[in-house]
Amino acid sequence: MPGLGVKPLRLAAPDYNDTGAVLGYPGDGPFNAEPARVGSTSTLFSPNYAGAVVSRSITSLRGKVRPGDSGGPVVNENGAVELTVFGAKKGTDVGYGTSSELARALLGCAIKVASRPAPAWISRARPSRPARPTRGASGRRTAHRTASSPSRPRGHASITSATPSFRDRP
Repeated sequence: MPGLGVKPLRLAAPDYNDTGAVLGYPGDGPFNAEPARVGSTSTLFSPNYAGAVVSRSITSLRGKVRPGDSGGPVVNENGAVELTVFGAKKGTDVGYGTSSELARALLGCAIKVASRPAPAWISRARPSRPARPTRGASGRRTAHRTASSPSRPRGHASITSATPSFRDRP
């Protein structure tokens, strides 16, 4: 982001068999760096949150990826970001990441959005809804609020069924 006063990390395309490190804060703890090796890139077809089938390009990596590493980089030996970690196969040393090209595109969109003024409806304070009186199991009146958030989508695809191979290329 412009104006932060820090130099951004360089981005590089994921290169099969590159060595590097997963950088993150596993378990919401202190900073940690774990050795990693970049695997193959595959296309996975899975439903998105709206239920439509979309293609996703994922790159596997071999290394210890733990909760808290998601969103962190996988850097190569030159310090360039090759992947952004998003998950791991439970009980193994296989993790998954998205390419730096995708990260670059998403960061570009974020910079464009951040540079626009906020719409007027965001800056207005929203009044809170009054509690609606209802009768509880005891027959007494109680205050209760209704949930207005949409329900959680069902049928998420599992990436563990599409584990890319770490074998040498043919």
